Amino acid sequence: MPTASASRSPWTATSAALDSGNVIFEPAVFNAKDFGALGDGASDDRPAIQAAIDAAYAAGGGTVYLPAGEYRVSPTGEPGDGCLMLKDGVYLAGDGIGETVIKLIDGSDQKITGMVRSAYGEETSNFGMSDLTLDGNRDNTSGKVDGWFNGYIPGQDGADRNVTIERVEIREMSGYGFDPHEQTINLTIRDSVAHDNGLDGFVADYLVDSVFENNVAYNNDRHGFNIVTSTYDFVMTNNVAYGNGGAGLTIQRGSEDLAQPTDILIDGGAYYDNALEGVLFKMTNNVTLQNAEIYGNGSSGVRLYGTEDVQILDNQIHDNSQNGTYPEVLLQAFDDSQVPTDRGLVVRDLLNCHRSERPSLILPPFGQRQLCGARARRRQRLHHARGQRHQRRPGRLGAAFRSLLVRRRAKCSRTDGEATLLAAAGRGVPTTSSYADAATSARRGGGRPVDDVLDGERGAQTT
Repeated sequence: MPTASASRSPWTATSAALDSGNVIFEPAVFNAKDFGALGDGASDDRPAIQAAIDAAYAAGGGTVYLPAGEYRVSPTGEPGDGCLMLKDGVYLAGDGIGETVIKLIDGSDQKITGMVRSAYGEETSNFGMSDLTLDGNRDNTSGKVDGWFNGYIPGQDGADRNVTIERVEIREMSGYGFDPHEQTINLTIRDSVAHDNGLDGFVADYLVDSVFENNVAYNNDRHGFNIVTSTYDFVMTNNVAYGNGGAGLTIQRGSEDLAQPTDILIDGGAYYDNALEGVLFKMTNNVTLQNAEIYGNGSSGVRLYGTEDVQILDNQIHDNSQNGTYPEVLLQAFDDSQVPTDRGLVVRDLLNCHRSERPSLILPPFGQRQLCGARARRRQRLHHARGQRHQRRPGRLGAAFRSLLVRRRAKCSRTDGEATLLAAAGRGVPTTSSYADAATSARRGGGRPVDDVLDGERGAQTT
């Protein structure tokens, strides 16, 4: 019977800890080739790799090591079972992006909710993957295929915990690239890339205390990054999204009546050459966008659509509106009686808004609009999805717009509000239909049409 291998290649027990929260984890290494995997680009290696995963789990945890090669895998039959099922304490590791490739077999016609995933309905912890590529083989398969998926059960209290993904490429999926799902607590994805996928490159669907760091999303058919459902206490640092069919980054509640994403920090990075917005905030609150460069996108650089307590600080936002006439920063109300709309917005230091012929900032006059001076104090409510805590701190406004604090205490028609301000600016009104037109005409570099890219709403998955 195969046992833990003594050979380590570049993957060692020390690096296998993968920084899973405060867990110090030094597992044994299980070489998938000892369990019959060939990595020859032709054989179905799924049973052998899964046997190595099961052996690591039975041993109390371990790293399943895949030496350089192309490992073809087949679906297990049920969408919620994916191809490879990780378990408590088990990590999957290769020899590097493009060196170790896990690729879906030709001719697969099944829906696969995660080529690599955790078990549906089980709380899984201390697991992840690193140093490999997942390839959905999009041109030679049918059925919706997602790359990485994990999570418990939507709407239930359980959660996956302590998940780490490092130096992973996910490409050519017909569905999502990275799709950590509700709920997941303490997840980190860093130094990874998602490209040429049919929907979003990276999804954060009800993540808590989690981080996306130094990742790149490009040429995905919809959004580069989609932060959705009730995600909170979430940080994005130095991520890049370009050439995507929707927005570079979207933070939104989605179409269901759920708690909004909240307490989110986007620090650094770049969002450029995307078909729609560079950054879209829709029905979210307590979000800070700072130190990012946003340029060359098809519509507005930043669009705020039914938001509350949003800060836009020290960014470079310039040369957007490539596919029409849109402002660099656009504020819109959202007709939803369950959510506040665009209250408590702070905008500071919008640098290099070069296109002087367009208004750089549009503020529809909803109810009372109040511009406060340098001594103004802003309210920033910090609370998680169940509204269990609050915090106040002073605001410091200045530079490009001096001090601007917008508080909206009443609602009215978004169209009427926009028309009033835009008429004064001598511009037409960029309505939702114009965004839809831009989305319909957008095409990825290879020529695939973009479907449903305007707001990217997605409901909770059940598997």
